[in-house]
Amino acid sequence: MKKLWIIAAVLGAFVLGLCTPAFTQPDHPRIRAAHRHLEEARVELQNAAHDYRGHRAKALEHVNHAIEECDRAIEVRE
Repeated sequence: MKKLWIIAAVLGAFVLGLCTPAFTQPDHPRIRAAHRHLEEARVELQNAAHDYRGHRAKALEHVNHAIEECDRAIEVRE
């Protein structure tokens, strides 16, 4: 009988754990949206008319880094 209570307690804790926000919240909808916007920004920067004294290249570098960080954040949840 004692084993049955232990099993019930462990299963109950497991079920309650699944109800926590980490498991019930959507899969990073804001980060996925930001990722899409960053991809669009990258295309715009790549198609820009000229380099603007190196600022376009530097902005492209920052956008690429931000995309990588979004990818890492999404991987943490998956």
